[in-house]
Amino acid sequence: MLLLKRFNPFQRSAVEVIAEFDQRKGSMPDLHIEKDILFYYPLPMYFWFSKSKEGKRLAYRAQE
Repeated sequence: MLLLKRFNPFQRSAVEVIAEFDQRKGSMPDLHIEKDILFYYPLPMYFWFSKSKEGKRLAYRAQE
């Protein structure tokens, strides 16, 4: 839809924007990342850890 110019903005999260930009910039030379506008959507991000010793260590580390 973006290539067909059916809309202009393509909102991505902060953890997605760089990878998706790098993936699409070859086929979309006019694509750029807006540097002056930021939309804030407070959404949770979950992390899952195994119950192994290593998983518990990583969970503790993520809480710090």
